[in-house]
Order: sequence, then C-alpha cells, then structure tokens
Amino acid sequence: MAIQKGRDISFNGAEEQRNISAIASWKHLVFLGSDEATQSHGNYIQLFEKSGDDFTAVAQGLIKLDDQEARRDDGQETLPEIDLEGLAVEGSSLYAIGSHSAKRKSVDATDKTREKNRKRLMSAAEKQPSRDSILKIELNDDGTPKSIARTSLAAYLDKTEPFKSHRFVASKENGVDIEGLAVKDEYLYVGFRGPVLRGNYVPILRFKFDKPPIDEDLFFVNLEGRGVRDLIVVKNGFLVLAGPVGDASLSYRIYFWNGKDQVPGKDVDRGDLDSVLKPVGDLPLPEDGGQWKAEGVTLLTETEQAWELIVVFDGSSRGSFYTVDVV
Repeated sequence: MAIQKGRDISFNGAEEQRNISAIASWKHLVFLGSDEATQSHGNYIQLFEKSGDDFTAVAQGLIKLDDQEARRDDGQETLPEIDLEGLAVEGSSLYAIGSHSAKRKSVDATDKTREKNRKRLMSAAEKQPSRDSILKIELNDDGTPKSIARTSLAAYLDKTEPFKSHRFVASKENGVDIEGLAVKDEYLYVGFRGPVLRGNYVPILRFKFDKPPIDEDLFFVNLEGRGVRDLIVVKNGFLVLAGPVGDASLSYRIYFWNGKDQVPGKDVDRGDLDSVLKPVGDLPLPEDGGQWKAEGVTLLTETEQAWELIVVFDGSSRGSFYTVDVV
C-alpha cells in the first residue's frame, strides 16, 4: 500500500479548534498555523512539543504576527486575517505565508434572503491586502521568536501572468490562492491551489526572501485537476499534497515532484518529463473526517523505504500520522 494511515493525533491546548491550516516540525517541536485571526490573539502561530503519543501547547508559545502599528485605534485586537496557509522551517528560520487571495462572500441560506445572496454572487471579489504577507521568523533555541521580517509577493503577482489575470478572482473560484510552502537551500517554494490552468497545469513559484522577493522562477506541474494544498522537502525533491480548488469532488492525493518544470514540448525528452511528477496515492481520510479538508503536511522521518508524515485538516483540531512508500 503506497499510503497507510496511522493513528490520529491530538494537539492539546490548541487555541484554534477547527481551522488548522498549516504545520511545520522542527527538532522536537511542531508549529501550527490557523487561517483565521482571533479576537484575543489576532494572527498567530502556536508552538507544541511532543507529549506521549500526542502534542501539547508550549506555555508562552504563541508567536503573534500582527504589526503593532496596524492595530485599530479603538484598542480592539481583531485584525484583518493574514489567511495563514503555509509554514516551513530551515535552520533557525521559520517562514509563514498568507494566501495572497481575493474574497467573495459566500451564499448563506440560513440567515440571508435570496436577494441578499444574489447580491453576494453578483458583487466583485475583493483583494485582501492583509493576506499579501510573507514572514521570516528567526527562532531562539526553544522555538520562540527572536525577530520577524516581512515581505510580499503582491507586486510580482500583480504584474506577472498567469497571476495578473486572476488577482481579482475569488480564491475558491480559481483565483490566486497560495496554500503550500517549502524551503530548500534558502529558496522558498510556493504552491498555488489556484489558478489551475488549461490542461490542469498548476504554478509553483521559487524565490528568495527579500524586500521585495528576488530570483523568482516559475514551474508548472499537472495535478490532474487539483491544486497544491501543501508541499514539503524530501530527498531528491518534494512531496506535494494536492486537492480540489473549490467544491469539486476530487480526492486528496500525494505526488513526488523532482523540482523541475512539467510543461511538455517537442524539444523536451519524454523520459525526462515522465520523471518530473509521480503520483504516490490518494490520502485515506480519518473515518469521521468526511468534511475535513487536508490543509498541511510535515515530514517527521525519512528512510530509504518510507516517509512518515503528519497531515492536519481544516475542520478538526486533530491531525493524523501517515506512512508513505518512497517512489
């Protein structure tokens, strides 16, 4: 079996119980991110340590991500959401990224009239500047933050196709939507849930953190109609967690990607192209996880035979172990 589900994991003391959107592991610690800001903490990352078979929140383990200057004049702590979707660690640097997405209000059959719901559908999607965030957090030995630097991909996306044409499209309607983040040799790899382009090609952007980001390079992979939900570094490449862009009935699938471009052409060797992306298998969801959405993945161990992963889900405060056969 290519992918075998292990036991579920509890994150004891998690501040966010239903909207885990990103995970990264470092030493004996795990960082969790949420895509929804809270009234008490604003936007944050929470730190956990191994505790028996599960993980427990570290005391004083909240990394708050909001600029003090951005706080509202009335003193409330509720701030626009960064829509945190990706976490990755290399060395003592923790990187976090917002979705850089636009938003349209969804239809609400419970509280809204038909006319109000029609107005929602007919309104323009709006860009959310607070989501255009990339953060580099230098860590102390205990995982607490030493410093936080900020940058953004907004200017690059606004001027570069295929993103430029999708910047005012709502994220769940095939607009720009960053969901995956990995880091290798100081290069950040950003995976897009959308747009999924004609022929099912999905962009992955590589760049170095700077103000603004530098040394950009764009790759395309074919995820069979899916978008990137997350990606992690493994030996000789990456594992890509892929899933539906919107509400399509597609499985969550793991692929091995060697880090190269998958666009075909008469000048491209077919054998080289076939080695770029390999499907590993569909992700078995927890038995009670019919409405859960696989949002983040991190690597725990790697051998010549298998990768051991933790996957976290939007819709649950739990995660699950998975063993994946090396391809």
